[in-house]
Amino acid sequence: MRKKGLLVLLLLAAVLLPLAAAGSAEESGDVSEEMEPITFRIAHEDIADTVPDNYCKEFGRRLEEKTNGKIKTEVYPVGQLGVGVELLEQLLTGGIDMVIMNPGNTGTLIPEVQLFLLHYLLPTSIEDSFTFIEQSKALNENLNELFQKKNMFVVDWWSQGMMQWTTNKKITNPEDFEGVKIRTMQAPLIIANYKAYGANPTPIPYTEVYSALQLNMADAQENPIGPIEEMKFYEVQDYLIKSNHYLYMQATILNSANFQKLPENIQAAILETGKEMHSVAFDLQKANNIRAEEVLADDPNTQIVNLTEEEIEAFRKAALPVREHFVKTVGGESEEIMDIIEDELREFYK
Repeated sequence: MRKKGLLVLLLLAAVLLPLAAAGSAEESGDVSEEMEPITFRIAHEDIADTVPDNYCKEFGRRLEEKTNGKIKTEVYPVGQLGVGVELLEQLLTGGIDMVIMNPGNTGTLIPEVQLFLLHYLLPTSIEDSFTFIEQSKALNENLNELFQKKNMFVVDWWSQGMMQWTTNKKITNPEDFEGVKIRTMQAPLIIANYKAYGANPTPIPYTEVYSALQLNMADAQENPIGPIEEMKFYEVQDYLIKSNHYLYMQATILNSANFQKLPENIQAAILETGKEMHSVAFDLQKANNIRAEEVLADDPNTQIVNLTEEEIEAFRKAALPVREHFVKTVGGESEEIMDIIEDELREFYK
């Protein structure tokens, strides 16, 4: 009987040990060659063949290549899965795996991210701004921790270019904005910025901006030059004011819980791709904004105004009170993050 019992134990061990080993491998994130491909859905807020769209396609191509096809990406431009905060909601419920989103929309859940909307906080040079963003502890650690608390994981911060104004009147100082109806996103800090200039900020959905300008529901709007040309806003405006008042920031965001469930080598591939795409994003926006500016320069009905350093300084001074407004109204960790950024900027400019 003892020999028979021992034999049973040995047989059970022979069956259970491989199962235990398989479970351990699965928990550690090892991926079998027989693993079915994972569909990875990426959404953004722009039309096809724009910087965000091309960014997403290149991100997907690299990710598929790194994972030997174990990840299959699908890219959805604006409107296909929703717009604005609708995409954010789908990310949080797991309907989307990755989204490219600007602070005007993420600010509804993470109010501190609205600091990106402050006029003349970050460098007015796109090259300097990309470098600063990549190096900033305040952005890549402090701010990202706030996203993680909301089940979001930021892979990278990048920019679509410097924000500019298109208007129906020449604007070279804050007083020129008095009474101007400027289209904005539905973000309290953007609205506060323009109220500081005496303007009348008017939130209008992105897809309705052209008709709003055409029908005089708005007198002006803000965007990088690339989207200004792509969406044809310049056709219904008289001036392009090159103000460089803030970066049109984008965040590459994942559903944090879903990301953690992925095999470790898939996670590593996503993180590696995100790091690579920071410089790719810079090249994409640079080429697109240069191309767009050439189109606008050739348009006989568009007058381009380059603000001088003195004129920019006047706008910077007029916008300074909005920083205090940001800290007081947002609360949370806004003051701490703002202090770190200002220290980082002083060090950056040394």
